[in-house]
Amino acid sequence: MRMVLLLLLVLLMVLLMLLLLMIVIVMLADAMTRTPMLSTSVVFLLDNVIHRMVLRLLLDRLQRLLVDDVMLLRNDVMLDQLRLMMQMVMLRLRLMLRNDLLLMELLVRMSEMMVRGINNVNADRRWSGLD
Repeated sequence: MRMVLLLLLVLLMVLLMLLLLMIVIVMLADAMTRTPMLSTSVVFLLDNVIHRMVLRLLLDRLQRLLVDDVMLLRNDVMLDQLRLMMQMVMLRLRLMLRNDLLLMELLVRMSEMMVRGINNVNADRRWSGLD
């Protein structure tokens, strides 16, 4: 019984991977030929779903990094390094994300996280008497 379930699970995973591969190939062919091979709404739906998944994963990871790192910041050099890191991440995301609404959502959430982190560092400095 377990072997059959495992076999079905593996088969399902292979089929899903093939479907994903087919979707990517069709989207690439669609982008290269500029003649729609799929319905435009289907392509946009798949594009949005993939971008939202990537965006949520990146935002969760960045939020964990910021919560961990910002609490350890003690000087302006580290804040500048954090800003440079965030700018590099934004450049990479700008290349990845083609949907402007998702990019704007990302910019807003990241700027909110930065402001919260800088406020935490400033409050920590005032509390410890560094300012």
